[in-house]
Amino acid sequence: APNPARDTVTLEAEVIDAKGIRHLHEFTKLADLPWYTALPRYRHFKFAYNVSLDEFALARQFIARHAVRTLDLAEDAFPVRVSLMYQVRMAPPDGVAVRDPMTPDPSVLVDAFDFANRKEVGL
Repeated sequence: APNPARDTVTLEAEVIDAKGIRHLHEFTKLADLPWYTALPRYRHFKFAYNVSLDEFALARQFIARHAVRTLDLAEDAFPVRVSLMYQVRMAPPDGVAVRDPMTPDPSVLVDAFDFANRKEVGL
């Protein structure tokens, strides 16, 4: 299980369209942006963890819609299935300085949604 104090968790949305094509939306990490772009933005550092809580069920649906809107898929790509997932980068075990680069990073499914057309996602 991911440890918030040690492991890095990134939230991703995998969108599978009607043709079976996989589209991936990676949510912006402020740490990856230049300081002058990241400075006026704010996102709580526990955003990816908090999304999995029951109280954020409606927010997860909003987040899934946002991912599909950002991808701006054509009408013939619908219906789509959106899977919100954690991409977990595990820290090395205690006593080990460097993580084994061949160890795969696990993905954890948070929630999944189906959208029938562009209108359902606000396009």
